Amino acid sequence: MSAVLDSAPSVWPRSNPSQGPTDGALRAHVRRLFLIAGTPAPGRDYVLTCLANKPARKVQNRYGNAMLKVATRKAGSIHVESRRGEYAAAILMDADSDILTFRAQPPTLDLLITDAKGTTQGRQQYTPDFLVIKDDTFIIREYRDATTLTKRALKSPHQFYLDDAGKWHYRAAEDAYKAMGIAYEVIANQDLPHRLITNTRFLEDYLGEQCPPLPSGRVERLRTVLESARYVAFHDLIGDGEFTADEIFQGVVEGVAYVDLVRQRLDHSDELIVFSDKATSEAYWLTEKAAVSAPLPIPGTMVIRSGSSLAFMGKKYQVVLCGERDVVLQDEDGNAVVRSLQLLQNLNKLGQLEAEAFRSPSDLRTIADVSPDELERAMERLAAVDAGKSPEFSTRTIAKFRRTIRNAPTRLDALLALIDRTRERGNRTPKTSRGARVLAKRAIRRFFNSPERRTKKAAYGAYAEMCKNRSQRGNLTRPMAYATFCQLCTELKDIGAREGKRAAYQEAAIVPMLDDSYLVHGVRPHEVCYIDHTVATVATVSPTGVELGKTTLTVGIDGNTAQARALVVTYGPPSTWTVFMVIRDYVRRHGRLPRVISVDNGKDFLSHELEAFAKLYRIDLRYRPPGMPRGGTLIERLLGAIEQEALAAMQGNTLQMRDPRLVTKSVNPFRRANLTLKALYGAIEHYLFKIRPNRLHPALGMTPNEYEARRLMETGERRHIFVRFDENLLLMTSPRNRRRLTLDGRRGIQKDNRWYRHPDMTKVEPGTKLEVRLEPWLYNVIYVLINGQWKAAVCSDSRRYHGRSLMEVSTALIRDRRLAQQGYVRQSVSPENAASRNAYLDARVFDDRLAMQVEEMRVVYDRLNMSLAMQDSQVSNDACWDEPNEVIVPLHSVARTSEPPMVGAEIKTIEATSPPEGVNIEVQTDIFTGQPGFD
Repeated sequence: MSAVLDSAPSVWPRSNPSQGPTDGALRAHVRRLFLIAGTPAPGRDYVLTCLANKPARKVQNRYGNAMLKVATRKAGSIHVESRRGEYAAAILMDADSDILTFRAQPPTLDLLITDAKGTTQGRQQYTPDFLVIKDDTFIIREYRDATTLTKRALKSPHQFYLDDAGKWHYRAAEDAYKAMGIAYEVIANQDLPHRLITNTRFLEDYLGEQCPPLPSGRVERLRTVLESARYVAFHDLIGDGEFTADEIFQGVVEGVAYVDLVRQRLDHSDELIVFSDKATSEAYWLTEKAAVSAPLPIPGTMVIRSGSSLAFMGKKYQVVLCGERDVVLQDEDGNAVVRSLQLLQNLNKLGQLEAEAFRSPSDLRTIADVSPDELERAMERLAAVDAGKSPEFSTRTIAKFRRTIRNAPTRLDALLALIDRTRERGNRTPKTSRGARVLAKRAIRRFFNSPERRTKKAAYGAYAEMCKNRSQRGNLTRPMAYATFCQLCTELKDIGAREGKRAAYQEAAIVPMLDDSYLVHGVRPHEVCYIDHTVATVATVSPTGVELGKTTLTVGIDGNTAQARALVVTYGPPSTWTVFMVIRDYVRRHGRLPRVISVDNGKDFLSHELEAFAKLYRIDLRYRPPGMPRGGTLIERLLGAIEQEALAAMQGNTLQMRDPRLVTKSVNPFRRANLTLKALYGAIEHYLFKIRPNRLHPALGMTPNEYEARRLMETGERRHIFVRFDENLLLMTSPRNRRRLTLDGRRGIQKDNRWYRHPDMTKVEPGTKLEVRLEPWLYNVIYVLINGQWKAAVCSDSRRYHGRSLMEVSTALIRDRRLAQQGYVRQSVSPENAASRNAYLDARVFDDRLAMQVEEMRVVYDRLNMSLAMQDSQVSNDACWDEPNEVIVPLHSVARTSEPPMVGAEIKTIEATSPPEGVNIEVQTDIFTGQPGFD
């Protein structure tokens, strides 16, 4: 692997080294490599196919893994399915200056699987993780958990094996890619330098060109302080206010200060040491290494003794703590590393582990291994030995005790040697025959652990019948007792087989993880944001008292500080538009965007529009496994707190409707509703952004606002990455049409059987496919990208759709299509058919209740400037005439620059022209804004 894996660069370059080459330059480099390396034809075809085509397969997260969509500079937006493996590797490769580009999920190969004798065992369809293109070679890389690799090595040692250098091999894949002239590597996730990966992601905001360099005066001051002291604790540098965290991290990037990015974690500010140069850092850590003391044994450890030594893959470790799933080890430098307990056990079976650490039944017991009663009896025996006589023990017994403790070096060892083995008394040999036990396990698997969820008694009846049938066939089998069978059912109960995997997930033990290599919630504010929806349990009404039903509540929460970040309350089900509204609110409140958005697998989060937005703003999308809500603990807890602490105190809350049969007319919450959407939004907003952040948090020992201020001071405010809340952002958060629309030279572009047009369409060649974004608040308007600028195209039926939202018209269209499909109109020439085809043109088919809901949402979000993407689109919508002298007024347009809108692209405008003379203009009041409009 690259040298980047071994050590961090001493000086980060000012320009961003991670930008990948253009397609033309990449293909030229690839063809040059073909000639230099002498790559055979199959290898050339494989590489070119990988560069030209999409990933060979779709990633999945059905097995408890997290699926991510990663925005990289060198490979664009890629999909990976391992947070600790592929995702971490993508971050590392994106920052590796030796790598030109990489591609996820290269083409699938048909591998030939053989045994040690060369006999063919079968074939396997194999899709690796990455194709990596470096300056001088092509590499296929596969990232797997070390525990998985050891399991495969135990099952198929000829195919999967570990060499003397600690490097993993997969023989079938190596042979296949070697024949194509491509190198192949299997890398264990645990071998990735997790500190370097975390630090690389931490510093990437300071590596971009939008980050201004440190002023020369601050550079000299920081260099002077560090050279005089040689090394300074991070908190000492920022404690007196002389330096900010942003200045220190910028100094690390520019080479003014030095931090060992492989050894230290920049987010661990309490332990961070800043050095003047690399030599000072190495000398400091050599001194620290000499002072490292061995870990003390911890009583009550499980399989591996704490404090013992072990060695594997060429390195020596000492056991610090053995947990239920993980083992904390200390390496020779004193650094703590975490490895899976199953991994160490598998390595021991493979003979790759040198250790005296595993416990055995013959090990000398410790105080933690005995009960208080056993310890008390041992103390009585020791007292009898000291006294030489005792009424409870005979002389011969005391002499036996004395011989037992004769070689005990300490009094404590003597006490432990005198502990009796009363707990081991009794004959524990099963009395039932082996055949009866085998049938019992088979009966439990077939009849008890089944979706029918039979009782133990029913399963025992089937088991007794199985024993009877076996006896009739000549093999006499006596069934075990019913109580013994019930006990065995309890031991072998499989909730997943009986009730499904969701129920098994709810009942499964929550095993703590000792590994904090990659913190799932992020290491700084605004790094990870969790977004989710729920139905607000409060009935709402319009200002005139019309019942409008319950709303959908969508909230975003920061993973690092547990602070609420954004809030949207809407009518209707969750959608991509709702997610975009949350993103708008995030930027409106904080002037920035998160680096990672963590969501579930709802279709509103799996949209192409959200993926395109994340790619533009370099946001990673993380999808937690389906049916495993613990992956979103923070957002689930926040939604529960909103319901219990805010909504439950409101009049008209519908909590008691969970059992509607007990609700009478007098307590029906829908009859008691008195909250409008505006009032509900204000109450929830006050709770989330005023009350909750300013009260003492028991886990933090301070308020969340104080904690966030502290973390911003320690990890940097990063003001240079702020995002403007302007028309650029509003346009990018408008839902994008799934496909581009073809331009008709005379009528414009067609959407939902309606034509939209803008005057600038005459400048585009007919037949061109144009990118389109929808305006949710006005059905009459869509945004079209024309010659690099966004224009507002207006529907030809503007009079009929005046003021209607996309939600209203879509609902009417769905209703009309449903009626047609149900066969109410059979003849296409009948008057009824014509009325049906044009039904959605009549205002009477629109849902009045839905219109009130949309109007209530407009009242809330117009006030927050979160509704129309281009505020003049309402004017453009109103400035259309269905008369012979029809004129379409040009709209202010937004220039699409080469840089994404997050860097602050300027908005270019074209002033609206006046209508020609002789055109009658009737002024009407718009139903949404209440402002005069044209007709």
